[in-house]
Amino acid sequence: MTRGHPLSDDLHLTLIHMGTQLPLKDVSKYSGVPLRTLQRLYEEYRQTGSGLHSKSNLETRGAKRMLSYDDVEFIVGQVKHQCDIYDLVRERLRVDVDESTIWRYLQRRGYTMKKV
Repeated sequence: MTRGHPLSDDLHLTLIHMGTQLPLKDVSKYSGVPLRTLQRLYEEYRQTGSGLHSKSNLETRGAKRMLSYDDVEFIVGQVKHQCDIYDLVRERLRVDVDESTIWRYLQRRGYTMKKV
């Protein structure tokens, strides 16, 4: 398994099912998932009764977003009307963001340089 990448929900369920049939060391050997990761997964499963991550835990990772969901919707709407929106965002939203920040939000929404 690649370090630092979260396990998918279907892999979580498969590992939990394997853990009911086999010792954790064998599950680790067959799946390639580190033993400590499996121990954390089973501990969470015992506590919550579910082997799946809630979206709220995943959404709280990383730096806090500078733009709200409404701000992003505004930007997407403006991109549809005009391509040069940097000054407009600064004036209307009163948020001082870099052009790269706007570009990252647009990329997350599926925009490419060709579309913009």
